[in-house]
Amino acid sequence: MPKFYKKINLIFLFVLVAFSSLKTFAQIDPLPFQLGGNAFKLNDTCFRLTQAQSNQNGRIWCTDKITLAAPFTIHCQLNFGANDSNGADGIAFLWQSSASGTAASGTGGGGIGYQGIAPSIGVEFDTYHNGSPYNDPATFDHIAVMRNGNPNHASTDNLAGPIGCLPGNINVEDNTDHDVVISWDPATNIVEVYFDNILRISQNIGDIVGNTFGCNPDVWFGFTGSTGALSNVQVVCIEGYSFTKVIDTLTVCNGSTVQLNAPDGSNWVWSPSTNLDDPNAQNPICNTTTDITYTLNFTTLGGCASSLERTVEVLPTFSANQNVNVCPSDLPYILPDNTTASSTGTYVATLVAANGCDSIITTNLTVLNEFTTNNPQIICQHQLPYTLPNGGQANGAGNWPVTLTASNGCDSVVITQLTVNPDYTQTVDAQVCPSSLPYNLPDGSQVNTNGVYSVTLPTINSCDSTIITTLTILPNFTVDVRWQFAKTTSPTNFRMGV
Repeated sequence: MPKFYKKINLIFLFVLVAFSSLKTFAQIDPLPFQLGGNAFKLNDTCFRLTQAQSNQNGRIWCTDKITLAAPFTIHCQLNFGANDSNGADGIAFLWQSSASGTAASGTGGGGIGYQGIAPSIGVEFDTYHNGSPYNDPATFDHIAVMRNGNPNHASTDNLAGPIGCLPGNINVEDNTDHDVVISWDPATNIVEVYFDNILRISQNIGDIVGNTFGCNPDVWFGFTGSTGALSNVQVVCIEGYSFTKVIDTLTVCNGSTVQLNAPDGSNWVWSPSTNLDDPNAQNPICNTTTDITYTLNFTTLGGCASSLERTVEVLPTFSANQNVNVCPSDLPYILPDNTTASSTGTYVATLVAANGCDSIITTNLTVLNEFTTNNPQIICQHQLPYTLPNGGQANGAGNWPVTLTASNGCDSVVITQLTVNPDYTQTVDAQVCPSSLPYNLPDGSQVNTNGVYSVTLPTINSCDSTIITTLTILPNFTVDVRWQFAKTTSPTNFRMGV
């Protein structure tokens, strides 16, 4: 018996085990459903088709077309509510290609929301016995495969069933989520329905593409549900699926190729043959630089002559050039693709634009020069502090680097090599007689009085030499000389007194 495991996340694989064989299908992103009538979205995968109110009619249609030329499987949980004797009316799964598309709406009540939608193939899960013109089996909830929106089990549009949803015709309006798997195999024309892991229908319903859908295998699918005078809350939760999505419009980036897609079958003829590698292949390669629409004529697996269209839309690629100047201190430079460059050159980065195509950015990188200049300066002690090129001040000898901005916007480093020569001071004590006046100072000037005189002279290093002269003028002395001669007989004997 098959067993499905509930998904844990969007990439969980659901595995169907049927006897000794394995069948795998993957749940990808939540399906895009268009809601109609009383349908309400509970979350990304669960939808309430009806409330427990009279005359409700809800539907959800997947907006992605699928092809019945390829196998199809859907895994879901169906909840038919809690009202048994007073509950109605059921849920139906449909493939349909109505002219109304995803706006298609059928009759409610006993029509379960699908009645009148044609062309279609539906699997109904009917929870209420209706007499004529529905001709439901008496007393039990049942499954049947119906054609063209006709719920009459007595008609030729009843392709399989009706059969009880569960063996023993057990009631399914039990407020329980019931596990349901519906599959279609175009190679055998067999539709299968599992209910709570029990195979209830396995029936060859013929070439539905040719007999029901006018040889066009591309259809929409979805669920309908309704109530009449009696009602139930009825909910669908999508658990997993496997199908081939129809892509009517293919997009390709300019300069690239794209593969057209066609259903399985034979005798494929694509027209026009322009830009195709093989117009008679099922899936030819297209190499076009402009938008183009192809018509495909082919024979379906059921032998039906069919045609469809595929459009190729060419998306633009983008390119841009940028000239970038950077200073060495700004390296490494980060390019648009987050790689780095550390030298002058041309760098090409390929990104992905919003449309999914390449966006090529060429960066012409120039690394500008930074400058270092030595500025030797010699000053005297009394000239401190020295004003540096950036307005700062140096208070002594040494190397004083400052960073300025050059005309190219990069750093210009000026290193001031400062030499400070000393200033000299000399003290001179001078004592002179008045007769030596005027006194000549070191700078050549003359003074005539006592005092302290400061003169500044340049030295051989061009700095000041200050000489401070303390001048003292000595007083003059007066000597009184008196001669006294003694009366002697010798003229050489005398005495001098002062």
